[in-house]
Amino acid sequence: RVVKPLINALKDDNAWVRANAAKLLVKFKDPGAIEPLINALMDSDEHVRMYAEAAIAGEADELYQNKNYKNAMYLYDAIIESPIYKSKDEKAAYYYIKISKCNEKLRGLRKAKSALKKALEFTREKATKTFIGASINLLDVKLGNMEIDSLPDILYKFADAEFGIPGNLKDILDENEKFAKESEESANKYG
Repeated sequence: RVVKPLINALKDDNAWVRANAAKLLVKFKDPGAIEPLINALMDSDEHVRMYAEAAIAGEADELYQNKNYKNAMYLYDAIIESPIYKSKDEKAAYYYIKISKCNEKLRGLRKAKSALKKALEFTREKATKTFIGASINLLDVKLGNMEIDSLPDILYKFADAEFGIPGNLKDILDENEKFAKESEESANKYG
């Protein structure tokens, strides 16, 4: 009942009203507010865009956690395609990494690799670059572009990145590292 007036308030002439509507919509997590919030990413006011991004990212993260990768990727894409990310930004790298992981889960390994390459363009952090590079190598193993015997080097890179990587990427690093370890163990066992 409260969400509909807030969605309408996203179209108000007053930027303060729009920003506060977006800010409140973050708290309600109503799926019906997503498309209006995506439109709010194009708002002329920075605060409106910032709160719209927070709401959409929260919903995308929740979808990702619930293994709804297709819809999560749609929301991450909406954020990354907005004017907010025309400049290089660490948060953009995060969204590209999440897009990559969604593609990977949906079996789009080449698209996943492409998104990671884009993430590399947006980060300046050494640990994040190391993590992304190792993740690209891991995808190359999955694609058959690299030999399985490169896994120890990939694991070393993951270990090197582990202490400097932002907390919001830790779960992906852990997942990639686990897959690499299991693949290495399997190769040693059967190879």
